[in-house]
Amino acid sequence: MPVKVWGNCDFRNARFEDSNAFLTQDWIGLRKTDSSGDFDPSGTYKAATLLLPAFRGTGVTRWNGFELNYYYAYNTSGTQTTTIDVQLSNDDGTTFYYWDGAAWAVATTQWSTPAEISENISTLPFTTEDRSLIVRLRLNPSSDGECRPLLREALVSFEVEIDGFEDAKRSIKRKLDNGLGIQLTYRGTLASASIRSSWRPTSAASPPSGGFTISLLIRGRPQISSRQSMRVTSSP
Repeated sequence: MPVKVWGNCDFRNARFEDSNAFLTQDWIGLRKTDSSGDFDPSGTYKAATLLLPAFRGTGVTRWNGFELNYYYAYNTSGTQTTTIDVQLSNDDGTTFYYWDGAAWAVATTQWSTPAEISENISTLPFTTEDRSLIVRLRLNPSSDGECRPLLREALVSFEVEIDGFEDAKRSIKRKLDNGLGIQLTYRGTLASASIRSSWRPTSAASPPSGGFTISLLIRGRPQISSRQSMRVTSSP
């Protein structure tokens, strides 16, 4: 049974490829730097790239969608001046791809828009057993370096195959392991003196005469061990 799921990326494990990108509690952004790349409040914003933590799961059958939530700037003419570009890797970061308008192609300096990725991610093939997906982003400031995008959230939608029968079996097994109680009763007669040496009554100095009953209450898997409780009671 296929189920569609949205996965939210944990920015705390993002890997920054440029020093001018940084992470706060709520978003990823750019810091102003000088011509040498050192932090400078009077400098300008420059493009920076980063790798998001891998999405992976052997139960994934298809990537369905991609979405970035971020703040971007407009100029006085109403034109968006800051952007975020995307590349994808399906082999644990060895090769990155972009959408060239007709198919996935190996990226060198090429990038895709978030919309292009979202529209075509379902056709990205799997190449690793763990079905991994690594997202590479480039944060682009305005051309004058005075405005920057702020990334708030990265989401990937994917399909997973769930075996309802197997899930039901696991639930039943867990219930039986944790809550099953089995009462086992054995009856016999104390006739051999050898039994007397192992008798440890709580309220009698010697074993009762006649018959006896041993009751064991077993919880979990039905097997007797030294950890199981044992109660010995007298019976006529």
